[in-house]
Amino acid sequence: MDSSGRLILMAVHAHPDDETISMGGTLATYAAAHSSTTDTYVVTGTRGELGEIVIPEWDTPEAHERLGETRMGEIAAAMAALGVTHFENLGFRDSGMVGDAGNEDPRSYHQHSTTDIDGTTAHLVRIIRRVQPDVIATYDDFGGYGHPDHIAAARV
Repeated sequence: MDSSGRLILMAVHAHPDDETISMGGTLATYAAAHSSTTDTYVVTGTRGELGEIVIPEWDTPEAHERLGETRMGEIAAAMAALGVTHFENLGFRDSGMVGDAGNEDPRSYHQHSTTDIDGTTAHLVRIIRRVQPDVIATYDDFGGYGHPDHIAAARV
């Protein structure tokens, strides 16, 4: 806890939407039930720009071109709905799914965490040192289901 006695909870995820899908209930519970005693932080590694668009009529080349911007708007809305007080993005490129061309991009979270773990970790370490969370939640070593960026988040 910080000097005021507040608990600081940090969730580290790969993409915008992962926080809601995997632990949205936990974040919302802490934010609502403990708002006077808990600060909640979400950190994502990427903007999710290679994600899927699951509504067929919205799945267009133009929508994919601006998906990173769209996902950042979605996470802002999710943070407000969940009551999360702070959000930060590490700025790495989305890797896409296993076997996708995005996995080979040296800017991708997956590649960056594989080739330069110290450099990749430094981004998060700066946030952790500044925030000094009491609890950090992220994925298991398999990233939940094997997604390269989820594995990168766990590794970092």
